[in-house]
Amino acid sequence: MKSGLHFTRKRKKMALPSMAPLVDIVFQLLIFFMLSSALAVQDRLDVELPKAEAGKNATNEAITVLVNLKGEFAVNNVVTPRDELLEALKDSLASGYGTALMIKADAGTRTAEVVHVFQEARKAGIRNVKIATQLTPTR
Repeated sequence: MKSGLHFTRKRKKMALPSMAPLVDIVFQLLIFFMLSSALAVQDRLDVELPKAEAGKNATNEAITVLVNLKGEFAVNNVVTPRDELLEALKDSLASGYGTALMIKADAGTRTAEVVHVFQEARKAGIRNVKIATQLTPTR
């Protein structure tokens, strides 16, 4: 027989890590991504810019005209009918958008549509006109 004192060990319960900090971080990430996606500026018209091998980044201090494949126009992301393009350009000049014009025309847009934008810009008094392109990596 065994003699002596018998001691029983109390088993320590494993402490589980708190889930509250993890939940807080997940909610903060969710809020961050929701806000950052809401603040991203998206064009009203679907435009795929033509490719170019050279160019430089433009500033955002210009009036922007979007022209899509259907020949639809948007001035500063506001869809504008063709016959109201001149008035929209004049209004943008008066609103202080700057005196430069950036044309973002789809690569497949008819040249006549882009020329129309040039003509309306000249009538509105805009002399600094640029065409946006998408830079392709050089080999």
